[in-house]
Amino acid sequence: MIDALDAAPRLAVVGYRNSYPLALHLRQQLLQCRPGVALWPAPNQSLAEELAELDPETLVVLFGFRRRPRVFEALIETLAARGQRCVLIGDATTARYAEHVTWRLECPLDSVSAFDSYAAPMSLICLLANALLHRRLASGRARIDGITDLYESLDELGP
Repeated sequence: MIDALDAAPRLAVVGYRNSYPLALHLRQQLLQCRPGVALWPAPNQSLAEELAELDPETLVVLFGFRRRPRVFEALIETLAARGQRCVLIGDATTARYAEHVTWRLECPLDSVSAFDSYAAPMSLICLLANALLHRRLASGRARIDGITDLYESLDELGP
């Protein structure tokens, strides 16, 4: 799967509701070491417009934790019908989609509190981003250095 994250010319990352911050974080982490990472759909845009531009070489990364909107299942079915390579990261409720995706990674959300814990998916994001960075260490570090230079030239971030 890391080979696919590395080799794909484009990555599309999708997450709804509580999966959205995870998708956004993965996008930000992967952008540090590779170009061509998009978050779908763009705010206030439709998924159909994004899918219309989808090519077979794009790797789609879906976050699908419980209480997904109904469009999620239609998206999985549409991607499967097109033969699109997909990574699905979700809880145990995504097991029913396993035959429709290329890779499925399961992360528990169970917690002793009243709220779900997203510590496991965030740790997985860290693992994936680091594995990809180590796969393309020279170009990834050069990209990180270039981004850091831009932060400084724009005076965009404080200490």
